[in-house]
Amino acid sequence: MKKSKKHETPAGLKVAGFARAKKLDPAWLKKLSITDAAFGGIAAVRIPYGGEDGYETAVRFRLAMKGPGRFRWEKGSKPTLFGLWRLKTMVAKGFVVLDEGESDTLTLWSQKIPALGLPGAASWREEWAKYFRDFKKIFVIIEPDRGGETVLRWLSTSSIRDRVSLVRLKGAKDPSELYLKDPPGFKRAFQKALDEAEPWSDKGQPKPGASDSNQDGSQATRLANLVTVPDLFHADDRPYATVTVAGHRENWAINSQRFKQWLTRTHYEKEKEIPNTQAITEALNVIGGKALFDGREAPVFTRVAGHDGKIYVDLADPAWRAVEISADGWHLVTEPPVRFRRSRGMLALPEPVSGGDVNELASYVNFGSDDDKLLASSWLVTALRPQGPYPILALHGEQGSGKSTAARILRSLIDPSTASVRSAPRDVRDLMISATNSHVISLDNMSHLEPWLSDALCRLSTGGGLSTRQLFTDDEEVVFNAMRPQLLNGIGEVTARGDLMERTVLLYLPAIDEDRRESEEDFWRHFEKARPRILGGLFTAAAAALREYPSVKLEELPRMADFAKWATAAEPTLGAKSGAFAKAYARNRRNANDVVLESSPLAALVMKLAAQEEGWKGTASELLDELISSRGSDHSHGSLPKSANGLSASLKRLAPNLRTNGIGVYFNRESGTGRRIVSIKAIE
Repeated sequence: MKKSKKHETPAGLKVAGFARAKKLDPAWLKKLSITDAAFGGIAAVRIPYGGEDGYETAVRFRLAMKGPGRFRWEKGSKPTLFGLWRLKTMVAKGFVVLDEGESDTLTLWSQKIPALGLPGAASWREEWAKYFRDFKKIFVIIEPDRGGETVLRWLSTSSIRDRVSLVRLKGAKDPSELYLKDPPGFKRAFQKALDEAEPWSDKGQPKPGASDSNQDGSQATRLANLVTVPDLFHADDRPYATVTVAGHRENWAINSQRFKQWLTRTHYEKEKEIPNTQAITEALNVIGGKALFDGREAPVFTRVAGHDGKIYVDLADPAWRAVEISADGWHLVTEPPVRFRRSRGMLALPEPVSGGDVNELASYVNFGSDDDKLLASSWLVTALRPQGPYPILALHGEQGSGKSTAARILRSLIDPSTASVRSAPRDVRDLMISATNSHVISLDNMSHLEPWLSDALCRLSTGGGLSTRQLFTDDEEVVFNAMRPQLLNGIGEVTARGDLMERTVLLYLPAIDEDRRESEEDFWRHFEKARPRILGGLFTAAAAALREYPSVKLEELPRMADFAKWATAAEPTLGAKSGAFAKAYARNRRNANDVVLESSPLAALVMKLAAQEEGWKGTASELLDELISSRGSDHSHGSLPKSANGLSASLKRLAPNLRTNGIGVYFNRESGTGRRIVSIKAIE
């Protein structure tokens, strides 16, 4: 029996076919993250949607050029207007074209025409009107079919209609069809259509009842007046509001779901009516504008903040209390002088107890030595500093040594979260999102660190900023410039690169004997009872660090000098003798240095050359040949760099570690020839 068209299965489609059918450049489409994929086993073109911030919100698959069933949404997608990630660059043009579908939008982009695409004629949501607030002119394509009639219907009730001009193309249904008929003449024909566009008029168009329109306007005004300018502020060009809830004050981003719910609830309690979606959207636009242009600029913090020489730690409890730590001690405050933000997944810290001891932590974490116990406590105290640099704490050991449990415990004392440990991020963007929404980054079960991730963790530890191309754009950039405490754990020593190891405190957790194990339920019940005491001891140590830090003098400043000074200042309250931290940290750094050299296939061969009476001298190319020759058929040390440039970069990275072991690596220009010479020799 022949299938009906409604149930026909699309044949499948690839980017090359889509580009050919629409006369678009496939390489350009790839730059926009439009790629080949599969949906239900059928070849498909993957078309990502993103918000204003460039982060992906939805994915639509195109399985065919024509016919029913050619479009499918990825599960979990939240459709929006296609092209929002390009919004900032469009505003400079002064106008925008609103069309139907991705194909028309892509066609207009290819001709340098600013455009946003509706996922479907009937898909409009009035909350999307906010994306058009900065455009003086909005051109809306009206297609000669039922879709065009649908667009006219929702336009009649939309707040954007007063700036809309209706575009009807002559001789073509939509921009894509107009372009396919005559690519060279498209711009001229489309500009003519824009010039002939008719400004929106209620005449002949469906329109809302007068009472409804007036009610919407009054609702929006009343909603906007619920928050006054003194309660509005902005940080990093993002609008915020401070609102009073149950006798305490909370800080929320204007576009957050929490603030929308507060606004709706407050309006209902006052007016005894439920505001409609359009009124809420219009009110949020007004409130956001007030926060950006009339409100003051003020920083917002996640979990830990500094102010006037004191540290504030957000308990993240329903009352929005915080702990104030000063040189004199610590206490709870109900209204901290700093603004904290709450991210999804953030959990509350327990109310700390005075007189506690951080060393009680050893009953729950499987430390391998007293050095490790002191270094872990020092990392915790340093994580309470309101500014970096922060050391990276790396836990390693065999399976069953309690690494993940230790990571969960340590994080629960600073920045507990529903996702206490995470797997490795896929890219810099994922890492930036985690760092934006957390004070502590905890990565679990690491077996290998890609070079890009190792570099990113270094910058997150000591500063330098993380940046990535904004999703779906050619030249927009997203930048995150902050430092965060980090926790890594894995079976092996994953932090084997020298630059990362310099920033790392490496702890080895031994295997746990069977007779020491207990059930998860009992273990966590006991720890939760102890956590308030451990937390109180931790805050006491931070207060001591604040008090003693200015007077700390170290004989030698290590790579993480701020960490060393802060930990030394807290030393007495951590149950350690004077100088104990410096000795433990020095031993840990030597061990870390050995790990770097042992894990490098290059280091062992370089050390052999340095052992020669005169050392070794020559160009990087000659050195590479020498290393390959000296290794011979023995490949047990792994692969060597493939080029002279790669060898030079690897040597520079290893040089500090080799120098610690008495081997100097130097790069100089040879007089007369100007050749770049590498020298390797033993040093005192």
